[in-house]
Amino acid sequence: LDEKLGNSKARFFPGVAYRHILKIKGHQETLLSECTPPHDIPGRAVASYLPKGPGSQILRDLMDRSEPILKVHPVNQSRIRHGELPATSIWLFWPSCQVPDLPPFQKLYGVDGAMISGVDLLNGIAKMAGMATLKVPGVTDGLDNDYKAQAEGALRALEVHNLVVVHVEAPDEAGHSGLIDEKINAIEKIDAEIVGRLLTYKQDSLRLMILPDHPTPTDIQTHTADPVPFLLWGPGFKASGGRRFTEREAKSSGFHEQTGHNLIKKLFFN
Repeated sequence: LDEKLGNSKARFFPGVAYRHILKIKGHQETLLSECTPPHDIPGRAVASYLPKGPGSQILRDLMDRSEPILKVHPVNQSRIRHGELPATSIWLFWPSCQVPDLPPFQKLYGVDGAMISGVDLLNGIAKMAGMATLKVPGVTDGLDNDYKAQAEGALRALEVHNLVVVHVEAPDEAGHSGLIDEKINAIEKIDAEIVGRLLTYKQDSLRLMILPDHPTPTDIQTHTADPVPFLLWGPGFKASGGRRFTEREAKSSGFHEQTGHNLIKKLFFN
């Protein structure tokens, strides 16, 4: 794509899976375009969701010009031969601009942190916050994630860092694909392979905060704004009476934290 469509005004940078970057110079109007994330419209005709508004014609032109390039690409030709759906065009969304400065995590909380994730977005946020990004072989952004390797990587990292964020993308990917069995399998593996292993660490000095970042119900295959359950465990935390880690159990507790970043304060300063 960069070879065929790229120029001094537009450059393409490969990322992971379907998350890539198009860098546009000199067309700030594209920042005002109304775009739709593709994972918000699974199974729908795309005509009503193409970019709209200021700068959208530039985006739509690039999308149109990508079609003949992708049509003859060897990867797509192979997919067609194997009866798989081809990638017919690029889909441009999430216009952004210069990222504001993010206060260093250690300066905010006095804690040295690290991230283990197979998703560039999460690793990017960690880098912006001055956290270490750890590369663990086998950690991916999909259903093939190596949960055991991720947990063991976290245990090694705890010998060096005060805080290790372990991010697993698999349940979200299963939700977007409408795969209920795969989502259950991913959650069970997190419980057995990651949480189970972390509990072997020094329990007198280990605190855990476990939560999803958002729901992705398999029946609608996209994100919702519903509250998520969270669990805080370790020295200094008192049991709340909850017996299961579910949305229903969390709701029945009567405790609701409206401001998400207050949870990290509870983890550190409770």
